[in-house]
Amino acid sequence: MSTVNLSWYNTNESRDYPLSDTATAMSDRDERLPQNIVCDLRLVYPEHLGIRPFLSGVSVTPGAVSVLFQCHDGINHIPLGAVTVPIDDLQIYRPYPVQSQYPGVYGYVVFGAGTEVPWQGTFRSPEQGLLTDRSFRRERLLPVVSMGRLHQNTALTGLVHLSGDPPVSITKEIRTLDGADREAIVIRLVESGIQGLTLESTFQEFAGPCSGRPESLNCGDPQPVQFINTVGPDCHGTIEVEFTGCATVGRNQDDCSVVIDCGRSLDEACTPVYLPDHKGVLPGEVLLPEEPDDEEEQIPSAPLGSTQPEGPLHQELVVLSELPFTLIAGHGFEVAEVMGTFPTVSGRFHVSDDHESYTTEFTTEKDTRNMAVWDSKGMSSLHSKVMTVFQVLHGEKYNAGVVVNYRNDASGTRPEYYAVIADLETQKVSIQKFTNGRYTTLLSVDSPKLLPDKWYVLYVYVTKSPSPGASVGITAQINEFDPSLSDSDQEYLRPRILIGPLMLSQYHPDDGWFGILTEGSRTRFLHFEVNEQLA
Repeated sequence: MSTVNLSWYNTNESRDYPLSDTATAMSDRDERLPQNIVCDLRLVYPEHLGIRPFLSGVSVTPGAVSVLFQCHDGINHIPLGAVTVPIDDLQIYRPYPVQSQYPGVYGYVVFGAGTEVPWQGTFRSPEQGLLTDRSFRRERLLPVVSMGRLHQNTALTGLVHLSGDPPVSITKEIRTLDGADREAIVIRLVESGIQGLTLESTFQEFAGPCSGRPESLNCGDPQPVQFINTVGPDCHGTIEVEFTGCATVGRNQDDCSVVIDCGRSLDEACTPVYLPDHKGVLPGEVLLPEEPDDEEEQIPSAPLGSTQPEGPLHQELVVLSELPFTLIAGHGFEVAEVMGTFPTVSGRFHVSDDHESYTTEFTTEKDTRNMAVWDSKGMSSLHSKVMTVFQVLHGEKYNAGVVVNYRNDASGTRPEYYAVIADLETQKVSIQKFTNGRYTTLLSVDSPKLLPDKWYVLYVYVTKSPSPGASVGITAQINEFDPSLSDSDQEYLRPRILIGPLMLSQYHPDDGWFGILTEGSRTRFLHFEVNEQLA
């Protein structure tokens, strides 16, 4: 042992080294750490563990001497390493290696003459046992810390010797990485050579059963599946597909193909053909009724704007059209009583002076609900498209909506329905359910671009859902109304607002009515149309 080291160790036994000058050196039992137990320390650890390593424990017993080190990362205490030496094997002033408790930690500890006197103490905080800067070093870990096979738990660490048997070649080469020349380990396949007259291709040997590249379409027919939509296989070449709904999946044993069958007929899967009905009327076509003979009794129709009391729905009004139908012809609601019944079940509506729109009658009562529904005579509301053109006028409230599946609840005395409501005041479009005398919001989206005095088109779609556990879906969209466009062009404009689909599992019974409504708002409705075309 050199005299220089001995002098260094003797000097450290008379001071708190390797602790920092700012450390208290007081244990958790308020006992001062003897200065001559540890006389030298060199500790190296990864820099990401923190900047405050400290001595966390010292134990000197008749059997062994131990020291523990930890690091504080600002939140947690991370164990770094420990040194334990049996008393019988202990030599003072001799370095003993640190036993790492975290990858990348190493160093040594030198014990002094203080190990001859038993002492024990713990240091819970860095302030008690903070190490001096000279006794430790933080280092950045190497970019490659281990090597192993993919998905294998065991990896090679430390000093690893790499060798490759043909056709695998492993060499050290200079490669340009991130703009700098660096030494790199290169693993490649090399051709194994010629045996007889046949060239054995190493790349063909490792290509697998396909022996080609699927992306180059050189695997032969049938070509392998690379993607389903945009989903590719995992590293094992597996794609998992989950089938729901009516799908029945089978597999052919001969060619491993998959057969997907759904127990639906063409009538259920295809949209109805565009053919006239038994009267020669095309879907969506509107015909005015013929004048009745003088001898025949004319069927009375409900006057527009008639009011009916709250309570059970009335079924005695007559509907003269069959789906698909248009309730409004020409410019507005002036022929509504000809095409079907449109009774008012709450509030008041009236025809405007220009006879071109159906308008909520002005009222100063903020909470007045105005609603008009079309008596569909028990027809199912499923697979329907509802369209209305509306304009919200200035008043105390600003809203307009479409009623879906208006009917009585299980008690038969209270109305129950769904509503798609555009509220210009709160800048929201929502799908709500009215039951037990109040609304419950089921789905809501922002509508910051809807303004009063402008005309908009509201489409509501009610569809049967194939998803298990949800029977009906409601979707709605709002477009700006352009009178120069046809109905189909108007519908397929890019929606200004889109909401849904909202999946409902408690929609049935589905024989309720469609209609229009406002909540204390002055609103004009220029058009109202229902089409059964979504089956």
